[in-house]
Amino acid sequence: MTDLATLSPAALREHARTLVRPKGGPHWLDVVSAVGRIEDEGLVVSWGYPSTRAWALAELDMDAGTYVQTSKLWQAVSRTTQRGEASTGDWGAISRSRALALLPALSLGADPARWLRDAETMPATEWALKLAKVDITEPWTTWRIRIPRSLVPARDAALRRVAEGLGLDPAR
Repeated sequence: MTDLATLSPAALREHARTLVRPKGGPHWLDVVSAVGRIEDEGLVVSWGYPSTRAWALAELDMDAGTYVQTSKLWQAVSRTTQRGEASTGDWGAISRSRALALLPALSLGADPARWLRDAETMPATEWALKLAKVDITEPWTTWRIRIPRSLVPARDAALRRVAEGLGLDPAR
């Protein structure tokens, strides 16, 4: 065990980083991709498990929450790479926590390439402010409003400006 009291602040910072993600440990994207492929191909049935979740909990020692996160990340990674909206390199350039944080924005139609680039390059404070703009934990409601046909272009333009202001893809 390392004597933490003897470490300089810089050395302590580096030591903490090695504890959280040991050198040579797998990148989160490698784990997500492997579990995702196993899920997609239904391999666990031949291994004697009723589901990928049951297999991951038993053989990978994942807790249920980590498995759910892994599954959601795989859905986002596979969807955006298959559509050509992002590459695995884009996903691999960001931390797992930032990848998880951008999932709600993607579910609202955010441009994956733009958000992944921002997740990679923005300082933490700026990233937190960007995420706050698309907080989907707030209750939503649906309104149905009848408007004259002549106002439809103005409504569409206003919605487009709002989407762009939130960093979402207005085409979605």
